[in-house]
Amino acid sequence: MLVRDVKAYVEGNMERAPGLDEIAAAFHMSRRHLTRLFALHTGETVLAYVQRLRLERAQTLLRHTRMSVLEIANNVGYESPSHLAHVFRRVLGVSPDEWRRG
Repeated sequence: MLVRDVKAYVEGNMERAPGLDEIAAAFHMSRRHLTRLFALHTGETVLAYVQRLRLERAQTLLRHTRMSVLEIANNVGYESPSHLAHVFRRVLGVSPDEWRRG
């Protein structure tokens, strides 16, 4: 139930990109305890889940909208389009624009 609630919290606050401290405080537990429980039940850390979710949402927006990379970056909680591009290149090997064209 905790994992479901944490996932819902993250999804509902995606554009603000909540950090681990904020998430842990929202559930009245330490960062360490939250990370341990979440990883135990999901196989990934809270931060890995947040990054994966943000990237998946960015891919969906690139595929199904004409939003600019700046708008998408803001929508999924990155502080700049260059940060989104950096994550895209590191994880997917291409920039957001290249991914959209591909």
